[in-house]
Amino acid sequence: MQRIDELKGETLTLPLPRRMSLGPILEYRNLFLSQANPFIQFCCEQNDTLAHFIARSRDNSTLQELRSQFKFNDGAFRTMFLVSRHQYNNGPIYTVSEGLNSLLADTKVRENIPIRYFAPPMRNCYIEFAPAEKRSESPFRVEGAGLKAILEGCYLQETSYDALPPMATEARELLELDPHAKTRVLEVGFTASPIGLPGRSSPALLDTIDTLSIYIQDEDEPFGEVLRRHQQLNEHADVIANNGYKDLFQTLQSNTEQLSKILFYLSVEREERRVVNEAADLEKRLKSVADKKKPKIEKMLTRAYDRIIVGPKSYTPIRDRIESMSLPAGTKSPHYRAGYFGIRWMGSGTAKHAELRRVKEAIINEELLKGEKPGARDYEIR
Repeated sequence: MQRIDELKGETLTLPLPRRMSLGPILEYRNLFLSQANPFIQFCCEQNDTLAHFIARSRDNSTLQELRSQFKFNDGAFRTMFLVSRHQYNNGPIYTVSEGLNSLLADTKVRENIPIRYFAPPMRNCYIEFAPAEKRSESPFRVEGAGLKAILEGCYLQETSYDALPPMATEARELLELDPHAKTRVLEVGFTASPIGLPGRSSPALLDTIDTLSIYIQDEDEPFGEVLRRHQQLNEHADVIANNGYKDLFQTLQSNTEQLSKILFYLSVEREERRVVNEAADLEKRLKSVADKKKPKIEKMLTRAYDRIIVGPKSYTPIRDRIESMSLPAGTKSPHYRAGYFGIRWMGSGTAKHAELRRVKEAIINEELLKGEKPGARDYEIR
């Protein structure tokens, strides 16, 4: 715990998957869960959903002992499994660039997009909503048992089944699910950042997560309809009474809207990715340097992490591209039209098919602008 308490400063801006893999924290978790680790690994190997894991935990004496001794609730077990499953699968971290965040703010989403596009780039991964150095500027929050901490990003863990996994009858009916249909389950875990939470002991250990499980049976159904049904379940009186936080699912809705933009971008702009191997490169150096240099590199490792940066390095918000100028009376000044993600029909005849596209933002009356003109427009074909 002394070594964990020394993890401060820039270390606290690291996303949860990286914090949980730091030496002192990894050692702590292995000691704390030593008796439960074989069971947790078995559930990871089975690609269990969170619901599966919670159900199995009730029949496991070791986990029941943890539940009793430390007053753990189901939320604590969901966090335990999300973190462990990500580590077991060596899931990558995708980091949204600062430029992409600005671009997405200029972009809307058409709700008729098939839910098939609401899918992670890998079955087990983590999406970091902004670079670590921009963490304190994030407008997104995690309810986190009332913490309302800064949102770092989210775990994404996807599993497919030949039939609907066991679930409560009332929940199944509210979600309008067929118990015999093929089902894709997407687990989402929004993680809280320890920065800006003064007075907490061992802040690097903070692992508060808001979780959401999405059940998908018709991949062509509009994603907006699917999310609305899940919101209906989440706002059910019994669910709110169980978690005790009536604002939780309003927060989840806001965060899920941003997540949908990120996932749709990853589906259509695959070339905008850059691999950064800061931690891996430092670990290689650590093996080759003299002992006296190792402490310095080990300290550097507490601030580094491997990630795949997605999106443009820079982006000028469209409002900033429009210069103010005097116009003749009755002339409409240049203004912007937000871009959006939507479906376009490509090809013709039997080869006609739907594709997800990002229609770029545009400036209306751009001929009235001073200076450099914006790039080519991308119009939707109706």
